[in-house]
Amino acid sequence: MALRLVMLEQARSSMAFGLEQYLQEYPGVFLLAIGLVSAQAGPPRRDLRRYATEELHALDIEDTCSMDFGERLTHSLNDHPLAGCTFFIPCTDLTPKIVGRKPECDLTIPDTSVSDQHCELRLTKAGPMLVTDMGSTNGTLVNLEHLDPGVSTEIADEQILTVGRYSFQFFEARSLHAAMQLLEQSR
Repeated sequence: MALRLVMLEQARSSMAFGLEQYLQEYPGVFLLAIGLVSAQAGPPRRDLRRYATEELHALDIEDTCSMDFGERLTHSLNDHPLAGCTFFIPCTDLTPKIVGRKPECDLTIPDTSVSDQHCELRLTKAGPMLVTDMGSTNGTLVNLEHLDPGVSTEIADEQILTVGRYSFQFFEARSLHAAMQLLEQSR
């Protein structure tokens, strides 16, 4: 079963009913597509966290968003076919999800940096999300740390998952709700 695509506007509109209602509607975890990733030296060109939401639309195609995990990690906002997509996995769905380039995958990423079957995502009864690299050519990373192929690694709330050149931020529903509340307050 493919991951459920939830547009951020849809998730944001559900916030009007409060946290408890939101958690009832979205009992699970989200993967938010945040951009193409590349490591770079030097200062970021622009830090999007400093700009109000209205100003984001005025940024030109060369602007990037930077997050610092010891190395500079840059997420490009342009040319990302999944940018703005949020994928939802209900906490009751414990079946492994395959991420890869093939259309049969649960999450298909149409890019040559992604292997046919790149990695596996699996929720556990205890709650954490496990990520397992399936011997991919370009590797799977969590916060810029390469995962050993075949070894399941826990990904924590708000960490960054990188599959080939694509990066996603992992959110528990409660955390995504809080992040969207902050975004709404900044408007």
